[in-house]
Amino acid sequence: MIITINEVTVADIDEALKNYRDKLEDRYGNRLTYQKRQEYLGKVDDLLDARLKLTEGNNGVHGTV
Repeated sequence: MIITINEVTVADIDEALKNYRDKLEDRYGNRLTYQKRQEYLGKVDDLLDARLKLTEGNNGVHGTV
């Protein structure tokens, strides 16, 4: 997945992450295959990396939860 940092906001990324969270919950008997689950997790990882790039340097806080 290619994410253009200049064209996306943290709110956009958060919304996409929420959508993938819902897909990964596997509700209502809608079973995920191993491959589809791995694909979704890869996209979540890309989104989290993009979110980190957008927020790094803010408030001088790095790596804290």
